[in-house]
Amino acid sequence: MGRLGALAAVAAFVMGFTGPVGAQSLDHLARAMGADRVKTVQIKGTGFYYHLGGSALANEPWPKFNLKAYDFLANYETGSAVIDLTLSQFLKPPRGAGFQPIRGELKRRARISGDVGWGINRQGRTGPSRNTAPAIHALWTSPHGVIRAAQAAGARVTVHRSKGQDFYHLNFGKPGAFKATARFGPDGLLRRVDARLADEVLGDMRAVTTYSDYKLVDGVKFPMRMTVTYGPHPALEVRFTEVRFNVAADIKPPKGLKARGQRVKAEKAADGIWHMTGGSHHSVAIEMADHVIVFEAPLSSARGEAVIAAVKKTIPGKPIRFVINSHHHFDHSGGLRAFVAEGATIITHRSNKAFYVNAFAAPRTLRPDRMATEGRMATFLPVGRKHVISDGTRRIELHALTGNPHCESNLIAVLPKERIMLVADAYSGRQFAKKPLPKNRVNPTGAHLWRTLVRLGLDKRVDTLLPIHGRKSEMRQIRWMAGVK
Repeated sequence: MGRLGALAAVAAFVMGFTGPVGAQSLDHLARAMGADRVKTVQIKGTGFYYHLGGSALANEPWPKFNLKAYDFLANYETGSAVIDLTLSQFLKPPRGAGFQPIRGELKRRARISGDVGWGINRQGRTGPSRNTAPAIHALWTSPHGVIRAAQAAGARVTVHRSKGQDFYHLNFGKPGAFKATARFGPDGLLRRVDARLADEVLGDMRAVTTYSDYKLVDGVKFPMRMTVTYGPHPALEVRFTEVRFNVAADIKPPKGLKARGQRVKAEKAADGIWHMTGGSHHSVAIEMADHVIVFEAPLSSARGEAVIAAVKKTIPGKPIRFVINSHHHFDHSGGLRAFVAEGATIITHRSNKAFYVNAFAAPRTLRPDRMATEGRMATFLPVGRKHVISDGTRRIELHALTGNPHCESNLIAVLPKERIMLVADAYSGRQFAKKPLPKNRVNPTGAHLWRTLVRLGLDKRVDTLLPIHGRKSEMRQIRWMAGVK
């Protein structure tokens, strides 16, 4: 593909706001940043990473990790990037999500090419991305990504006069992913990018990227420090240690990569109780006398809509009146809005209500969902340490895992008659122990769960586990994961 063709491809990918191009100003910014000399870039660094949506309590900062290695490779000609993060444990004791405690190192690996995203998980398996917006945002808000996006899309540069100096603003974005304003200093160097990034929980989430400590690298001025915030909290702090321009960067989606679908399989666990599996995160449908209760609405509105459709097919003729939210972590609450649009009331720990009220009030212009387009308002039933739901035919007990290091407000559900427990994250059915784990391998989250079950006497009242991750299991698995014989 020739240079004009490549720029046309980027233009089709990156949206510029309408209006005439301030050619002189845009040229000034491009020259100041050395953008015309950069086709690809590789950036290495160290710092800190914060896990979005994984705090131990809602409204707390995202949990912090050591960023032992940051490796960013971008090809601006093809609109593609590799983002690799190598993490180690920072919080002691562990608190929040992000596969804590990390023993040794954990790698987070994301890829983007055009609008196709994929990643490599902890087991080394490659699969499609659940949400491409963060990687797209990282690529096109990188120092030279901003300039290249603006040049390709014909975006408008506006000049703002302050204290006798000119400052340059540039509006651009990617439909369905983000919209942003890049801010350049009087020297024409990029200082800050204020963006709104599509997020299932926070809507048009505020994302602010700052650049500082510019130095000359191979004749190009480049920042050596970057910070990123998501919502009100830090998301990334990186000190760049190595910058290389025009390196090899042939980044293409792997052959056979398929778009992530929404497969839902209804597996009967007992009369009127269905484990709604088929993906990485499950739900449970519970049939009551004249309605249905769903435990967990994970991931996204798309997943929520798929679960709703499967529940209606499995239990026809009864409305979904309640959805129980185990905890506020974004991978477990991203589908709640679909259930609100369906008319369901959210049952959640009382510490989460204010967070959800604020989050759901945020605009959804980048990726509107059914709740937004239909103008629905969420209703909540906040609960505390224990809450009982009963309609005379079935009894559901909700218990809060108060003090759990993964999430202090996590709710488990127990169906006493059926001797079934529903649990998210505090136990996962992805791995099965054959005997009690040695003490040095016990996760404090699982150990806390077992102690709570024993204290409440639930260890003797439950036989079957329906986890939100993994397969149906039995109570001894929680005991063994806690290192107890």
